[in-house]
Amino acid sequence: MKKEKRKKIYQFFKRLFIIIFIGFTVLYFSQATGYYEYKIHDKVALTDEEIKKFEQDIKEGKDIDVEEYVKDELPSYDNDLSNLGLNLSKKISKTITNGINEVFKYLGDIAKETN
Repeated sequence: MKKEKRKKIYQFFKRLFIIIFIGFTVLYFSQATGYYEYKIHDKVALTDEEIKKFEQDIKEGKDIDVEEYVKDELPSYDNDLSNLGLNLSKKISKTITNGINEVFKYLGDIAKETN
């Protein structure tokens, strides 16, 4: 290998290692400082507030709708790129399934002709 190519490969792996190390360090300190526990506690505190609101509404005799008190926090990952990937995957799957069905149909026809 030429010296220049080795140097480029060395620089690539050096940068990759630095990025991985920084990512590890950030995740480690966020765990060590209790960031995730704080986020979980924050969710519980919001739930406690909703429970108090629910109990107050019951005392006041208001109509109760569960949707007002339960928060659905599932993130939506829909975007154009993910939809494109899903549609492409479905088309590939359909094409392969049709291809396999045609092959077995052809083999079945050959088997019928030989008998």
